[in-house]
Amino acid sequence: GAVAISAEYSIDGTNFYTVYTTSSGTLTAESAIVSTLTNTTRWIQYTARLAPYVRFKIVAAADSQLTFDVLWQRTH
Repeated sequence: GAVAISAEYSIDGTNFYTVYTTSSGTLTAESAIVSTLTNTTRWIQYTARLAPYVRFKIVAAADSQLTFDVLWQRTH
């Protein structure tokens, strides 16, 4: 089945938001990391944002199977 993955970010760990970016004065919600991943294994590199918390929103079709691993670098 199809799987869509997007990220939301937070400053306080409670309230999560979609990131908005600007280009030529136009405010646009960041696009999904992937919108139609089907029957495949992928290593996905996405654009990291400055925030202390992140959560991934995964929407999978009823017939989907998903294994999701995250590698995250933390600096002090």
